[in-house]
Amino acid sequence: MSSSKETVDKIKNKASGISEEGKKIGKEYAEDGKKLGKKYAEKGKSIGEEYAEKGKSIGEEYKKMGKGISKDFKEMAKNIKDSFK
Repeated sequence: MSSSKETVDKIKNKASGISEEGKKIGKEYAEDGKKLGKKYAEKGKSIGEEYAEKGKSIGEEYKKMGKGISKDFKEMAKNIKDSFK
């Protein structure tokens, strides 16, 4: 029969082994998480750049439309003004 000190030592050793295994698993998950984080950061950056480009293109399109409309209104105002001369 083993003494209580031996039993305590066995439990400590087992707990220590479990603790080490837990650290190892934790490190593996941390590495996996880091890799996934980088992957999604790159994907997010790519999507962001794509939408920025689309937004810029749409903005330029509306800017051109705005200039065209402004020009049309100026022309109409001039025609109305000229019709009263």
